[in-house]
Amino acid sequence: MLQLSRRQIDRIERESRLEYLLELGESQAGRGSFEEARNTLRQAQEVAPDSSRAATGLLTAQRGLA
Repeated sequence: MLQLSRRQIDRIERESRLEYLLELGESQAGRGSFEEARNTLRQAQEVAPDSSRAATGLLTAQRGLA
């Protein structure tokens, strides 16, 4: 039986949430929903402030709003 520590579970949940938010934000930007994408990708940056993918997506969304 696989046993994970609370720390491992937290990391898996964080990574899963980050991936979900990145995919959603990129999809929203791809559809031209830049304001939604910006909000979603800001959430992704809150989850992982060091994520270059979140930062790049956020810049794309902000450019789309300009």
